[in-house]
Amino acid sequence: MDRRTAYSRMVIKDAFLKLLASTPYSQIKVTQICQEADISRSTFYLHFKKINDVLDDVLEEAYANVLHCVDHLLILRGFSEIQYQKEPLCQFIRKNKKYHSLFLDEELSNYVIGRYAKLHKDDYVAKLISMTDLSEQEANTVFWFYAHGCFSVTIHNLNKDDEDWAVLRHALEQVMGRGLFGERWTEL
Repeated sequence: MDRRTAYSRMVIKDAFLKLLASTPYSQIKVTQICQEADISRSTFYLHFKKINDVLDDVLEEAYANVLHCVDHLLILRGFSEIQYQKEPLCQFIRKNKKYHSLFLDEELSNYVIGRYAKLHKDDYVAKLISMTDLSEQEANTVFWFYAHGCFSVTIHNLNKDDEDWAVLRHALEQVMGRGLFGERWTEL
């Protein structure tokens, strides 16, 4: 992607996120994005067919920086020595205020979780099945429990200071790790 294309896409996504901070998703119009980004409608449509495409691009960009949840639990339990450049979803959401509006817009919450699932569910389920004696249905259920729970708890606690959040996160990680790594755990 050339620099001009990358720049245009970036200003469109930044304008979208800025608007989303003060306007419900369903009320955002292409015209508003163009005004905020200081671009023409033709520039918008050169890069995106519709606003939903901008949303998808923003989510894919955000989720590309998220540590896979199974890998996070493996690191916590000492089963993995690998050090990752990415961070757990809950930390990513808290640290990146730029994306808060995506996760706080109630009409987007199911869509946001759905996009996370589209990008991560199959891999999560496959890893979970290979490391446990869970069936595919059980592993899918665990994924959905994790995804919805992670989003919900993180959003509910966005206003907590870092110290309080660290205590809460540690408690959650302890419970999640013990639950997944209990008696149903098979050899790696």
